[in-house]
This record gives sequence, C-alpha cells and structure tokens, in this order.
Amino acid sequence: LANNVAQPVDTSNQYRHPRTVMGKTNDGGFFLGTIDGRRFDSGMHGVDFVEMTAMVSSIGAKDAFNLDGGGSTTMIIRNDVTSNWDIVNYPSDYSLSQIENGVARMVPNALLIVIPVPQIEVNVSNILQNQLTINADIVDYNGFNFDDWYVKIDNHFHKILDGSITVSHLLPNTIYPYEFFYKEDEQYISLGV
Repeated sequence: LANNVAQPVDTSNQYRHPRTVMGKTNDGGFFLGTIDGRRFDSGMHGVDFVEMTAMVSSIGAKDAFNLDGGGSTTMIIRNDVTSNWDIVNYPSDYSLSQIENGVARMVPNALLIVIPVPQIEVNVSNILQNQLTINADIVDYNGFNFDDWYVKIDNHFHKILDGSITVSHLLPNTIYPYEFFYKEDEQYISLGV
C-alpha cells in the first residue's frame, strides 16, 4: 500500500501465509502487526497480499510494507509489569505450549522499536542497620508524562515524595534490588530503570 493505493503484488506468492506488516496511518500514526497462519486447527490461516492490504486499509493505513513472514512472523513485546519479553502472536513453526513458554524460532533479522526511558539520578543515603533513604531525581522525562512515581523494593511499592523515600524494616546484610515505576489506571508501569 502506498499513499492509500494498493500496489501490484508478486503473483508467484498468492497463497495465505503468516505475515508481518508495518506502516503509517493517514493521521500520522505508526503500526506494526502480525497475522498468524498455518494453524488451521486453530482457525489461523494467514492472509494473501490482497487480504493484507484490505486489513491495513481498514485500520486507516496510508502506507504499509510486507516484511519477512511465514515461520519468521513473530512479535515480541516487553511486558511493562513483569519486564519480561512476551511472544504475543502464535508463530507457525512451534507448538502453542512452546510459544507460551517463550520458545520461538531464531530469526536473523528484526525490527526493533525502542522507547527511551527517563534518566534518573539515584543515590542512597542514611544507611542504617534496617533502613535506608533513596534520593532520586528525574533528569530527563524522555517524553514520559507522570506526576507520581514509585520505587519497588522487596516487592513493595513506595511513593517517592520530594525526591526521596526512606525504606525501613530491612534485614541487615541483604541486597535489595530496586526499580522505578509510575502508575497508570491503578497499574504500576515500569520505567525500565
């Protein structure tokens, strides 16, 4: 699809297969998509190029590009809650149980979308036997927009007020990893830091 016009297709490949597509919408947005296929028992047949063009046109695509498809069609997204990388489609070369366990075909090419995380300066002070204070300052929001933010320590979320939080009831001689979050719709979202 180019400038809202369907383009000539490769007539040697008119069959339904899994597809990977990316493009730009008429309102300036961007999209990535996968269409699962070769899983006939699950109703996932894939699409041919004409069907794919109709699908992306229906979501307002202005331009769309067919990428590597077939068994290579895999979409992986970082889960903001768990920080794990989740396979969010059903690649055709593996069983559903393998996919649910994070197993996928190795593909030597990829399109990676990276969203910069906020830059946070952190230092720890007032370290006592069972408590410490975390001082944190957001140097650059990098496009994020939030007022309240939190640090997760020992599986507990602590709201950062005026750039610091004192955490108590800690065990001596214990390492406590921490991570920063913000809250959206009552859900904690990792800031990736």
